[in-house]
Amino acid sequence: MTTGKGPIVTAYGNRKGGVGKTSTVLGVAAMLAAAGKKILVVDLDAQSDATRTLGVSDVADDQLDIFDVLYAGESGTLDQAIVPTTWQNVWAVPGSKQLSRIESESMMTPEFRLSTAADGVDLDMYDHVLVDLPPNIGRLTLNGLIFAHQVYVLTEAGVSSSFGVQEFMETIEVVQKSRHLNAHLAIGGIILNAVGNPPTDDDRYWMSQLRSIHGPLVVDPVLHRRTAVKDAAARGVPIHEIRTAGGEAMAKAYDRLAKHITTKGDRS
Repeated sequence: MTTGKGPIVTAYGNRKGGVGKTSTVLGVAAMLAAAGKKILVVDLDAQSDATRTLGVSDVADDQLDIFDVLYAGESGTLDQAIVPTTWQNVWAVPGSKQLSRIESESMMTPEFRLSTAADGVDLDMYDHVLVDLPPNIGRLTLNGLIFAHQVYVLTEAGVSSSFGVQEFMETIEVVQKSRHLNAHLAIGGIILNAVGNPPTDDDRYWMSQLRSIHGPLVVDPVLHRRTAVKDAAARGVPIHEIRTAGGEAMAKAYDRLAKHITTKGDRS
């Protein structure tokens, strides 16, 4: 990246899938965009759910996607892959089913492909870049972590998700401790998703476990399980366009997260 202060680059991930990272990326994007901020979503997940929800379903034959960006590994290619979405104030670098090739094929310095592709690209028109990481710990995740200024770990209140948090935190620590990777990467926090409303006894147990281990890294608010989130994804609209009690509650929660992310990522 390049001139000026530039956008805040925030990655979202967990080793485990199905923890709500894509819905959180889109929820935060929706509320930041509604506040007049310009957002770029980079979809590093081969499932490309963020891409589809943003209305980028048909990419022209000559249009690059995130696979082309990473596979080329050339400075400036990120700029060529950015497309408008159906959401106001939101742009995207589309995901690709071919991303699995990045994990499996041998290539030079594979973990730096995203950062290299952003070299020479002026991203100053964006206030935030949100990176949707894949549900694993591999080359794609490393690309996102090296590119980002901060990272948020998504989890549900359960045993497998909680173990996924620990493994993901260990990966972040490896990246931070290596001056060749991203020693400046900050941990924004751990976001608890899909908590019952009200929380079940099991929810409360795992929430207390996470807080006892990770303390103030666990972000407030927690995100409750609401059908409005699935409704928004199915309709391909921002969460605040779901005019139900659940939609309004989730919009408020994502708005609080957006403020947290902005404050933690402020580099002024």
